[in-house]
Amino acid sequence: MSSWPGAYKLEFVLSNKTADPALWTVRVEVPTGARLDQWWNSEVTQESATIWLFRPPRWDGGNPTRIPPGGEFPFGLVVQGAEKVVSCTVAGGSACTH
Repeated sequence: MSSWPGAYKLEFVLSNKTADPALWTVRVEVPTGARLDQWWNSEVTQESATIWLFRPPRWDGGNPTRIPPGGEFPFGLVVQGAEKVVSCTVAGGSACTH
């Protein structure tokens, strides 16, 4: 994570340690008043005023991009109006490390 007054950037690398291709969802909660400014390598939906869900991109309108067995997938985001996240979890409840 890098930050500057009123904003921060989070960059993630998701790892698939299973034997099957993996889909993923990352839930990010930010302080009230913060807003998502940019994101890359993901699709995003807003669950509430302070919660965003990031999922695999569907490049070329196709199926979601899966992480291959033993593979990794990077994505990131920039939030304005705050200098830290409230919480970040990967589907299944694991805390994010960024």
